[in-house]
Amino acid sequence: MINDIDDPVNGERLSLYTDDSALWKSGANLTQLAKNVQSYLDKLKAFFDRWGFKVSEDKTVAIVLTRKRKCKLENVKLTLNGKDIIVENTARFLGVTFDKKKLTWKPHV
Repeated sequence: MINDIDDPVNGERLSLYTDDSALWKSGANLTQLAKNVQSYLDKLKAFFDRWGFKVSEDKTVAIVLTRKRKCKLENVKLTLNGKDIIVENTARFLGVTFDKKKLTWKPHV
């Protein structure tokens, strides 16, 4: 069943493990990255709905990892079930805490 998930078409990457998942993409244009991620997120949502899985909007967060000092996070507009996904400074995936400040791992340690 999990193998039936549509493959990303715009270079997004998906990692799934039990009830934890991560979707990411890298590139230079943050606005375009957000559009591509939103498009694939919508496809994933449709897949999960079709198979009876519920995606928790409250647990879903976004994080932008960049070396740019002036990154316009307002260009990251992602939604799930009509609810905005919050852009956080840290995100936890499979027990590892990622931080947006050069991946120092301080919040994890």
